Amino acid sequence: MRKLVISCMGMFLMTWGLSTDIFASDLNHGKRVGNILMANTGPLNYEDIEEDEIKLRMVVDKVTTSSGEYYDAQFHAEGKPLENVKMIQIKTPKSKNIILKNPVGLSYVEIEAYNMSIGDFQKKFPEGEYQMGLSPKKYGNATIFDMAYDFPPTPVVVSPAADATDVSLTPTFEWESLADDDITGFLLILSTQDVSENNLELIRFLPKETTSFSVPEGFLEAGTKYELDVAARKTFGENAFITSVRCIFFTTATVPLQEE
Repeated sequence: MRKLVISCMGMFLMTWGLSTDIFASDLNHGKRVGNILMANTGPLNYEDIEEDEIKLRMVVDKVTTSSGEYYDAQFHAEGKPLENVKMIQIKTPKSKNIILKNPVGLSYVEIEAYNMSIGDFQKKFPEGEYQMGLSPKKYGNATIFDMAYDFPPTPVVVSPAADATDVSLTPTFEWESLADDDITGFLLILSTQDVSENNLELIRFLPKETTSFSVPEGFLEAGTKYELDVAARKTFGENAFITSVRCIFFTTATVPLQEE
């Protein structure tokens, strides 16, 4: 299934200057990492945002799983004044355009292309300057993101092993050091794989020197499959991130029921 994903408070009208074969699948590791990074580049509460401020953001991810390597690109625009913006234009280095029209006064838009192969990623999102502009222009000058394929090293998770079973309910996740590499830090996301009443999403931003994280008692359930994402991240401009994500799955040990 091939599609372009747009998430916003309502419906933007879109004119897509690129080919429409940018695609997505059920995998969403990089999408989630990007959304969390976006949410933490600035406050989401309008009471804490300057009255005339519109945030424009970009995140690019390389996601490595046991089934392969995938690439994501995301653009966000947010702020109360966005309600008065009639159009958002994203211009690629090859002068192809994404045009988003805002006929109903929305204050948030998120546009994503994710789970791309390296070939599709390089074709659709080449290195160079990406411009996000607003119309009318009085709501902000064009923001330029100078993106290069300068991905940080992908974290190597030492423990637990990918697809491990019988993992402790209080595990310590370990990965090889990246302290000497050009990264800003790590983003760690631990979440349940299956939807249930005991859904978990544990999120931690960690310094670049970190090589482990211990899960406190009481967070994990017995006999449950979890997803662990460890993302090395760095910036390539204001409100712009490039990340390399290692995604693994593991299952906790089944604990026998206690006899009364």
